[in-house]
Amino acid sequence: MRHITPCILIAATLTLSACTMDFEVSGFGKSDDNSSNNQDTNDSADTREAKKVIGTWEQEQGDGKYKSNFTASVTANVITVEWAVGSDGSESDEPLWIGTFDADKAAKGETVTSKKDVGGMDEVSNSMTPDTLDFKLEDDQLKFSVDMSGHTFNAELKKTSDEPKIKSELQNTDPTRSFEDNVLEIPAATIKITGHHVIDPGSPGNTIGKKPIIIFDFEMTNKTNKDLKPIDFTHIFTAIQDNDENSLNELNAGFSEGVDTENMMDNIKKGGTVKSSEVYQLDDLTTPVKLVAKDKYDETEVGSQTYKLEDATPMDIKLEPDESAPQPPQPKKDSTHSV
Repeated sequence: MRHITPCILIAATLTLSACTMDFEVSGFGKSDDNSSNNQDTNDSADTREAKKVIGTWEQEQGDGKYKSNFTASVTANVITVEWAVGSDGSESDEPLWIGTFDADKAAKGETVTSKKDVGGMDEVSNSMTPDTLDFKLEDDQLKFSVDMSGHTFNAELKKTSDEPKIKSELQNTDPTRSFEDNVLEIPAATIKITGHHVIDPGSPGNTIGKKPIIIFDFEMTNKTNKDLKPIDFTHIFTAIQDNDENSLNELNAGFSEGVDTENMMDNIKKGGTVKSSEVYQLDDLTTPVKLVAKDKYDETEVGSQTYKLEDATPMDIKLEPDESAPQPPQPKKDSTHSV
């Protein structure tokens, strides 16, 4: 039996080392493991750096009634800025800014362009701020500038906590606002006009009205978690029949017994779509009706569409029989039973 001598061990070790070197040089074995480990190390380093940015940042400016306080809550991918104004430091019920963020990028000293959560912010803050805002970490301060009401505010916030005061969830960062091809797109909703109908007074669907009516059928989709109901159609659209040379003729709301109004006050879930209809009283049967759209509770016009009355389609109206009307005599039922 051959014994393993020190010489054989040395030779085997040298041979194994040579094979291992060839294996690694050829691009296999440990080189891949090292690359993976390096990547994991880099990712861990980025995470550690991002944690330096994540948290709460604050700054006070001015005195007395001119005093203001900015508070920024930063997560890995969302930034929320609150603005308290006045000597009592009262805060708005809604944040000044909610938008996208990149904590990794900010930790490297790069400028982060935040896209505003136009669907998640309130109407006042939306109207006061631009669609994007730049943030930069510099000299251990989180810096940004925002123009509001003709004034520029330069904020330089210092970190006060590693825990964000607020952790916002983004609703919708798409700022698209348009009303084309019967479809309204605003940050809060998509509303599609699916048809319109004209009914003369006294006809089925307008039996109690003294004026002709126009009915707009629509589908409303909620893009956010905020309240949205079919009744909001009247806040978003204004119906105009331009038949007065001196004043703007906005049509009044009407009524049709052929329209189901039970869902008008229903809250639409985010991503949900509800079908409904809205009724307006017409002043004549020749002048077209223009629907003017605006962002919800905002006075800025998004767009308009004109609907000709002659293009209206008949409406399938299913009315319940009038219980008060005389009913034809009904034959008596035979109370006997055959076996």
